[in-house]
Amino acid sequence: MGKKLVYAMTPNRPSSVLSYGELAAAGFFSAIPTTLVAAPVERVKVLLQVRRRRRSGSTSSSSSASSAQVG
Repeated sequence: MGKKLVYAMTPNRPSSVLSYGELAAAGFFSAIPTTLVAAPVERVKVLLQVRRRRRSGSTSSSSSASSAQVG
């Protein structure tokens, strides 16, 4: 998708090979929709993991983390 956008923004280009800057721009354009989809999904996953951990009680890793904060 990113390369298509770069090609669309530069219709009179002499070569079909993209420069490093154009490749960086293509990567940036491709990352935007990926981030818009992945970030909320990752947040939901983390919230579900936290909820599951709270329901099952404290684990050894969380108890050692709380003791590290106290000491």
